[in-house]
Amino acid sequence: MKIIGIDPGKTGYIVTIEGDVIVDSCPMPVKDDELDVFRLYTILSGKSDMIITETPFIQQGNKNRGILTQLVDYGQLKAICKLSCSNFKEVSSRGWKAKLKIPGGSAGKKISIERAKQYYPRECFFRTQRCTTPSHDFAEAALLAYYADTNYNKKERII
Repeated sequence: MKIIGIDPGKTGYIVTIEGDVIVDSCPMPVKDDELDVFRLYTILSGKSDMIITETPFIQQGNKNRGILTQLVDYGQLKAICKLSCSNFKEVSSRGWKAKLKIPGGSAGKKISIERAKQYYPRECFFRTQRCTTPSHDFAEAALLAYYADTNYNKKERII
């Protein structure tokens, strides 16, 4: 079963797993500082048995991006996911991270990378070939797919 995990946002990541292997991955497609919905549809359409994404956690006072922009981006992402796959799931960050025993905040980002490397040891989790530091966005997209595989498929895997 192919499962796509999506860490949303403009710096987000998309990961496809099949069993215990990451078979495809890419950064969230962005063009001119907006979600590239056409490219996103091409990436997702008909390529999985399930898509899972994290629902956005909206904080007031977020100075990097406005709340409206985050909601518009997530709405576009959600619509494309639903058009691309009939088996679409959403989960809160607290929900999947609690199940995988990953704390919130900046400490959780480091643990996400470590946990993803544990589940997918052949992957380095670099955003690009030139990067030397693993990406927590990449790792979290992989962990979302792992969560879906273990939670919705009732597969027995290491947690």
